[in-house]
Amino acid sequence: MTNPRDPQLWWPGVVYVTPPGDVMLGRSVGYATHTDALRDSICGRRSALAYWTHTAWLVPRAALGEELVADHGITLPEALIDSSRQRYAHRWLAEQPFVAVSGTTWPRLTADGAPGYRVAFDATGDRVFRVDAYRDGAIESALAFRVPSLSPRAADSMASLDHDGDPSTIDRALRWLSAGTLDEAAVLNAFDARRLIEDGYGYREALEGELESMSKIADEVALLDQVYRQVFARAGAMQPDAEAFVECLNAAASDATEVGTPLYGAARRITIAPLAVPHLERLVLAEREEPELLLPGESRWSVGPVEAFRPALPKTLNRSTRVR
Repeated sequence: MTNPRDPQLWWPGVVYVTPPGDVMLGRSVGYATHTDALRDSICGRRSALAYWTHTAWLVPRAALGEELVADHGITLPEALIDSSRQRYAHRWLAEQPFVAVSGTTWPRLTADGAPGYRVAFDATGDRVFRVDAYRDGAIESALAFRVPSLSPRAADSMASLDHDGDPSTIDRALRWLSAGTLDEAAVLNAFDARRLIEDGYGYREALEGELESMSKIADEVALLDQVYRQVFARAGAMQPDAEAFVECLNAAASDATEVGTPLYGAARRITIAPLAVPHLERLVLAEREEPELLLPGESRWSVGPVEAFRPALPKTLNRSTRVR
């Protein structure tokens, strides 16, 4: 039985266990949290695409070699951070699996062979979520569906948000369309990294923003640097436990409903039912229009409540003295 005093696993890019015990695995997990220490930070705060009014143009970081970056004049967010002074903020930015790029640069990049995604929500005031996957300058697949108002009175008002640990409809749709390459956290982290350095990026489909000064960016990431200094240090200390924990989950039989793990004891598999996406406006797969979308069922793991790790904001870093 899980002991509520068990420590929270938090290894960015590998595993993140929420205080209620929901297990998140993957390349983009653990880089955003609800900790109060980051409430004034652009990067590192958990959010949802259903609160957007933006568009983001994304390219996998792995596809951006030095030559491509130079040829297209791409500014990587971490390039504007002094890694010797703000090592952990620099690491946070550099570890994101996707890079948000200029809306004018993105078509040239995809035409040059880089895979890319255009992701938007409510960018024109219509509360429609859209994602277009491009390769070789052409749409490979596309999806659009309307998300109802988030008014508490709407019957399906929370359909686009995480609910009791289950992934949101938007997250499931992103992973399904991209064959697991892209998820909601990856989009949010890449977008936040871009708007950190480029004020106004993506708002109401704005292709460009105004580049911030390096001094202002340094001030803005001070909170992120101090918090993730603690997170990364703790992750290193917990790495053996985290690796063993993830290995147990990955090795579990597909029909196992429970599996023993180090640190937490039994982990329970939670089944998520297939979902017929309502309010579908467009679905294109392999250049063919489809009339409906049924997202497949999936599963996730839970270990029960754990003792949350709450990074402290050092007293030497006072929010009131920061330049906004």
